[in-house]
Parts: sequence; structure tokens; C-alpha cells
Amino acid sequence: MPSSTMGHKDISEGADCGPPVDAARKALLIACLALPATLPSAPLVAAQNRTGIVRVLYIGEPFAICQPAQILAAEPLIDLTKIEASLWIGTTAAVMRSLRMYMPRSYPDLLDKYDGIVLSDANVQIFEHKHIVWMADSVEKDGLGLFMPGGYEGLGGFRANPSWGPTRVGDILPVIVYDQGFYLEQPMAVDIPSLRMNDPFIRSLPWDTLVSPYNVFGQGGGMNQMTPKDGSVLLGELRRLRDGFMMPWIVYWDIGKGRCLAMSADWSGAGTGLFGYWDYYGDFVTGLMLYIAQRDIPQDYLLLHKTRAKYVEYAEKKNLVLSLLDFIDKFGANPRPVEVKISEADEIRKAASRDYISYQFDLALDGMTQALQVLGESTDLAFRLKDSALFWVYLTEWSAVSGTFILTGSIVYSLMIRRKMYREVATTSLRQGA
Repeated sequence: MPSSTMGHKDISEGADCGPPVDAARKALLIACLALPATLPSAPLVAAQNRTGIVRVLYIGEPFAICQPAQILAAEPLIDLTKIEASLWIGTTAAVMRSLRMYMPRSYPDLLDKYDGIVLSDANVQIFEHKHIVWMADSVEKDGLGLFMPGGYEGLGGFRANPSWGPTRVGDILPVIVYDQGFYLEQPMAVDIPSLRMNDPFIRSLPWDTLVSPYNVFGQGGGMNQMTPKDGSVLLGELRRLRDGFMMPWIVYWDIGKGRCLAMSADWSGAGTGLFGYWDYYGDFVTGLMLYIAQRDIPQDYLLLHKTRAKYVEYAEKKNLVLSLLDFIDKFGANPRPVEVKISEADEIRKAASRDYISYQFDLALDGMTQALQVLGESTDLAFRLKDSALFWVYLTEWSAVSGTFILTGSIVYSLMIRRKMYREVATTSLRQGA
């Protein structure tokens, strides 16, 4: 009996072996045999998924001041959705409204729209049970990432805020959390020697630049107590300044298909301390999102940092020129030439972002440099339009002030200086009779 390999060879070459097979059946059989070669392999799909935009669902305090959410919103590699869920910062009404509006309506909706979830000071008691189950299952069963930093409403909670420990999310956390376990206002520094330098996330940052006082957490907040679970990986520790006490800082594990990461320190607001002023804090925040989504983390941090700085500069300059356009539009100037320039700069930025998203950071840097140059031209043009639009305002003000000055000057000159034009009032007859 001929083997399947020989049968495939005979059919493809049109050899006469066995009963005749019509052309349509031949074509169908050949197509079926060739199909596995046309489908992408699992490693190829995985490689394609290691770069690109990470869609992050940020739940907690993303609207407060000094938040990582502001950094992530400006990052081309991140597509951010924000949900207010902190009762420590927001009101109950605002939190419930935010959940109704932005929380995924179903489990498939969560899987379709997001690659990672951040629970940063998200109060566990405001979620429906199904939401907590969805978040845990999305990591364990379907490969999403989850990150939970410390805070009053994170990990084990503090004061009136309950712990995440007894929940399904607590089950997938890589650490054991302790109800109300919190080191309040006990500053701790990142212990550089304890960092796991062979880890791609840790290796992607220049830790030699993290020097005192920027290595310190917790001046205005504190740390959540936690213990790494068996099978988890400790990426670094914190050292309490007053006595040298060591505690876990960042712990992760790959559980099921996804990755879950916990951090004992807060990563936003007062709890972040001076760590939030580290030059590479934005790179740290973005790297965490790539890490939980199991994406490749760029290792050329100098090039990446320089390119990210261009994006920040672009956003600041664009806000300036848009504010200027809004101002001069009120005076009847034609903003169209400036808008055309801004559109040209935006197109260059989009092209640079495509290179950025595909990790071609040198090309992205060149593109952003060009985009900033065009945006600078639009700013210069906007200032010229402003001067032109305000010329008549300046002229009117000058005319009004000058006219008033001339009029009052003439009156003063006539009444005070040219007094000889007026004769002195004679003595009245009443006075003479006296």
C-alpha cells in the first residue's frame, strides 16, 4: 500500500496510480495538504505579538495629580483607558458612574479590548463579584497581564479599605497580602544590589542613575506588607532607612497563560516619594506595562529615553500653539495656515510613531526631530498672526491713550499755564460799599 507521502507526490505530479481523480478533487486535496504550510506557526504569532501597542485598562486613581496615567497617556506604545475606582480620592457617586460607563460589559469585551490591567488604589468593595472574577480569569485563562502597586486601597488595604487577599484577584497575586498590613510614613530606599539584573525589565533601566534622594519611597505614604508566594520571582527589595530592615519591592509570576506583578510601594502620588522625580521614572512606568503584557522590553534605554523626551516636548509645544490659536481666533485672525502646518507636523509624528511602535527607535527619533521642526515653524507663524491680529488692538489703544493725553494736556495747558489770557476778577460792588 502506498504511503501518504508517496500518494501526495503522485497526485501533485499527475501520475496515474489508483482510480482516476477528477481535477476539482485534486485541487481540493492539494489545497488541504498545503494549508498547514500557509498558516502562521505558534512561535511566529508569538513573535508578532511581542511588539506593538499595549492596551491598558487603568482602574483606580488615574485622574489624580502626579499619576503614571499621565505618562502612559502620552506614550505611543500604550493605549490607555481610565476608570475611577478610588474611594480615598473620589466620591462614591463619581466612582460608580465611572464603572458604569467604562467597565467592560462582558468577559469577551474585556478580552477583545485590553492586554493588561492596572489596579492602583482601586477599592475592592465597589466592584461587582463578576468583575473580579473576569479580571482574574483574563490573566490565568486568556493571557492578559495584571499589575497591582501598593497604596491605601491596594494589596492588603489600610484603615477603612478592605484587602484584595480573599478575592479571586488575590488568588492570582504572586504575593501573600496582609489585611491592614501597612508601614505608614516609613521611608524606604531601593536596594540596588538586590535587583535581579538578568531580568529583561530590570536590565532595561539605568539603575546606576538612581541615587539618593531619588531612590526613596514613602515620605508621604507607606508600604504594604507582602510575602512572595512559592514559585514567584523577586525582582528587588526595599531597605528601610531608619534601621536597614529589608522587604520585597517587586514580585511577579507567570500564572496560567498570563503574568501578574505586585509592588509593595505606591507608584503614584505622595506614596511614590522622590522616586517619582527620577529621570527614568517614565521609562520605569512604561516598562512595567510592557512587562505584564509579556512584550519585548527595549534595552537601549538611552535612545529610548531621548525619543520619549521628543514626544513629551512635542505635546508641550503643540498645546502652546493650540492655546495661541484659540486666543488669536477671538480677534478674527485666519488660523488656517497654522492649522495646515500643525497637520503636517502631526502626519510626520504619526509616521514616527509607526516606527516607534515597531521598535525602530532611531527612525522614530529622526521623525520626531523633523516633526518638532515643522511644529516650531507653525509656532512662529502663529506668533506672527498674533502680532498681525493684535496690531489694530494696539493701534486703537494707542490712539485712545494718545488722544486722551492730548486732550487733557491741552486743557491743563490752557487753564494752568496760559492764565494771562484771563483777567483777574475785580472787587465786587458789595465789597466796595463796605
